[in-house]
Amino acid sequence: MNTNKAALAEYIINEDELMEDAIDFSNENGDFNKLNNYYDNISSGKCNGCGKCCYESVQTNFIEFLNIINFLKNDPSLLEDILNQVEHYYMHDLFQNNTCPMLDNNNRCKIYSVRPLVCRLFGHYSQEDHEKNYLETLENNKVIKDYYIDNYDLDIPDERLLKKVEHCSDYENNMKVSTELMTQIKDDILMIDSKYFAEGFIDENAYNMGLVEWFIYLFFDESLAEKRINFSKLKLSENLK
Repeated sequence: MNTNKAALAEYIINEDELMEDAIDFSNENGDFNKLNNYYDNISSGKCNGCGKCCYESVQTNFIEFLNIINFLKNDPSLLEDILNQVEHYYMHDLFQNNTCPMLDNNNRCKIYSVRPLVCRLFGHYSQEDHEKNYLETLENNKVIKDYYIDNYDLDIPDERLLKKVEHCSDYENNMKVSTELMTQIKDDILMIDSKYFAEGFIDENAYNMGLVEWFIYLFFDESLAEKRINFSKLKLSENLK
């Protein structure tokens, strides 16, 4: 595990060839501009800033993650702070609910201008579609729970399995995106991502990852996954005493 986040941030900014080449590729192909044009189709509503919706490592496409890194490269201290919060979230994620590591102490998003599509679409879904999305997430969580039981003898608590971000009735937006446009934007962003698979920047194992997982997958030591398992077992055993 890389515990020196200042050094890791400096490496990402100045020495990470994969990120540098991917960012150059995106600039050459106008992919950041395309992504932002898709984002511009999604209107922002009135939010009370409660932060209740920001509890997940939201699904993030690679071009979106690359856009976030390109933004953070201009702010080393913010990148260092986020790396610390990302590691904390990752290490605690299997046994307790945590807020998104992109939030500050006032429930404000530190990367709001480059936040992923999932965040931008929150509040645009109907109550019915929101519930459907939750049920899909719940089924995925059950698969994950079985995986950790079968492979690591680690039983993820139900409070993690059943965690639900409620549909927000306080969010006000008179220009909600239609289901058809949502689908089109998602498909268009996936098409951008396909180029990065084809060019070898990412492989098929990186498909459909969350924002936290991108950081862990690309920047942290592989041994961190095993350390998380052992740490989670220890914490869960302490809770049973």
